[in-house]
Amino acid sequence: QELSVKGDSDQRRPVAWFLAPIRSGNGPPVAALAMGVETDRELATIFSAARPGNTAEAYAFSDDGLMLTPSRFSEELVAAGALSEAAAGSSAFQVQVRDPGGNLAAGHAPALEPAARPLTQLAALAVAARGKTFESDQRGAVATPYRSYHGNEVIGAWRWLPAYDVGVIAEISVLEALAALRFFWISFAVIGGFVVLSL
Repeated sequence: QELSVKGDSDQRRPVAWFLAPIRSGNGPPVAALAMGVETDRELATIFSAARPGNTAEAYAFSDDGLMLTPSRFSEELVAAGALSEAAAGSSAFQVQVRDPGGNLAAGHAPALEPAARPLTQLAALAVAARGKTFESDQRGAVATPYRSYHGNEVIGAWRWLPAYDVGVIAEISVLEALAALRFFWISFAVIGGFVVLSL
C-alpha cells in the first residue's frame, strides 16, 4: 500500500518495483536506486490483444483468485453492483475470479461475499496445478459450459505459469463459441429437407 501510486481518480494503483543497492566501496549499502512500473497498464496492454469477438477474454490471476489484469466486463460488473464505479476505470486487482452463483448481468444477487465464493472451475484447476512438475499437467481446457466470474456460461482454457506464480485463463461465452455450429445445423436441415423432397 505504501509503495502504490494514486491514479487519476485518486484510486491506488499497483506498482512493481525494481531496487538496486548503491555501495561505497565494499561497505554496506548507502542508498538504493528504485524504479517503478504501473503493472495494471502493462498487463492490460498485453492481455487486451486476446479479446476477439464480443465475449472472448484472457486474464491473469493469482493463487488466491485475485484478477491481476483489467476485466473486459467492468461496466457489466459496475451495473450489477459487483464493482465500484471508481474501480471501473482500472479494475485490475479489484475483481475475484470466483463463481457468483448466477448471471450478474441478468440480475443475480450473490448470497456470499466474494472471498467466500468458490473459484471458477478453470481457476480452481489452474491453482490445483501449482505444485505439479510436468508442463502437460499445468495447462488444460474445459469444453463443458461453466460459470465465469461474472456469471455467464463460458468455455475456456487455462495455464499455470510457475515462473511467475500466476495463472492465465482464456474464455468465451458458449453462445458465441457455438454460433458457427448453428449455421452448420441450419445448412444440414436445408440439405436434409431437399433430400426428403427429392425422395
